[in-house]
This record gives sequence, C-alpha cells and structure tokens, in this order.
Amino acid sequence: PELSGQGLLRAAKIRRAQQKNDDARKIVTSLLSKYPTSSVTSEASELLQSLPAASASPAP
Repeated sequence: PELSGQGLLRAAKIRRAQQKNDDARKIVTSLLSKYPTSSVTSEASELLQSLPAASASPAP
C-alpha cells in the first residue's frame, strides 16, 4: 500500500503540472480514502489544499 500511495501522489503532481487540476484532485481524494495511513497523506492533503477550486461543469 505504501508504494501505491506514493505512486498516486506522483501521478497527482504530474496532473497538476499539466494544469489538469480536476484530475489531480480526483487522484488525491482517492489516495486519501484508500490509503489514510500512508506516509504521504500529509503531503497529499497539502497538495489538495493548494489546488484551485474545482472547475464548473459545462452546460449541457
């Protein structure tokens, strides 16, 4: 589980660097729910807080 948490955090950081903040948010949220005791949860929480607000859904 530890490596999985680290992998998800890395993926989220890559998405943020690509300006894919919604994807990054989903990955971090998944990490925090699946691996709440991982050593990266603190860093993941900080990343989540640093992301801009979720973008609004486009109108149908």
